[in-house]
Amino acid sequence: MRIKIECSLKDEIITTSYNRKILSFIKKSLELYDKEIEKIYYKNPCIKDMSFACYFPIEKIEKEKIYLKEKNFKLFLTFNSVIDGIHYYNSFINAKNKKIEFKINENTFIVTKITKLQEKIIKDNTAIFQTLSPIIIKEKFEREREWFHILDKKGIEVLKKNICYSLKDKFSEVKLESLEIIPIDMKKTVVNFYDIKFPVTKGIFAIKGDKEVLDYFYKSGIGSKKSSGFGMLELVK
Repeated sequence: MRIKIECSLKDEIITTSYNRKILSFIKKSLELYDKEIEKIYYKNPCIKDMSFACYFPIEKIEKEKIYLKEKNFKLFLTFNSVIDGIHYYNSFINAKNKKIEFKINENTFIVTKITKLQEKIIKDNTAIFQTLSPIIIKEKFEREREWFHILDKKGIEVLKKNICYSLKDKFSEVKLESLEIIPIDMKKTVVNFYDIKFPVTKGIFAIKGDKEVLDYFYKSGIGSKKSSGFGMLELVK
């Protein structure tokens, strides 16, 4: 299930660390809609089969601030589970109808329009994706150390290892091990998340593999921190 949310801002300046604020909006919307449902999704840490991406009409970026051309933005969300999508969708409808204000640092916004988007069908064992939000590839070491990779040879190796581990209960080892990730036009960028800056990758790439696995990536995103607004994909071909 894919959703587009259109939002109206109080003014034209937002923080570059907006992901955490959008995540707070998502959690708060669920809490205001149904506290028990919000607890199910966010009380205990777990991997959520969802992702989101923001589109801002950017004029310029200076230091930790983004200056916009207009006082609005669009939020896109995707859910692998229709049931999950319905709960979130209903919570956003509730926020819109009650005209609830949400904060992005000194700025505020309200939801003005919500649209369910048509999902595309993956017909082949090769899919070409474009990132709507950057892909995080995180490698963990002992003593809670971690390293972030871009989508190069080493990054693909780490990403596949993470995929095989996180999806081992959803798909067979054969399907996961046989995945082939092919960069086409990928670029490195740096994001600011919870005041930590690290490298990520965005652009166009292909994945060869089982159609069910490809469909999972399309509907839930790929990489680390998907439910925090990273790794959302659009199907190009």
